[in-house]
Amino acid sequence: MLKNALQPGERLQDNPLSFHLQALATSLVEDGCADETVRWKLGLLAGFGRWFARTGRTVTHIDERLVEAFVKHRQQVRRGDSKTLKQFLDHLRRRAVIPDREPVRDPSPLANILDRYEKYLRSECGLVTAMRSLRHALLQAS
Repeated sequence: MLKNALQPGERLQDNPLSFHLQALATSLVEDGCADETVRWKLGLLAGFGRWFARTGRTVTHIDERLVEAFVKHRQQVRRGDSKTLKQFLDHLRRRAVIPDREPVRDPSPLANILDRYEKYLRSECGLVTAMRSLRHALLQAS
């Protein structure tokens, strides 16, 4: 099964993302994805890699904005394309190829108080996990 899904073919040859695409394909197959699904995802991502090569950027510059630009550039967007591209971003982040997403900051007074309290708990008490759960609950309630 793995061998069939990882046939590089023409789409992955000379692709600047081929190493990462092969690693993702291996991961998908190990997770139980069907060969056809893996090939479809690799086809989309190979197209992203070719488009990405024309931007002149390095792989460490891949982010949500670049993925959105690619989706807008495509003439035909299929259901699942955005999910596959997000899956690739997550794959690159798990392997520390690209940085984690910057969290969106809530400018509200409550969020400011919770930020300061979290810093206090981290520096003085070594407690952060409990605070994150509390913060989430409080912000959801407000």
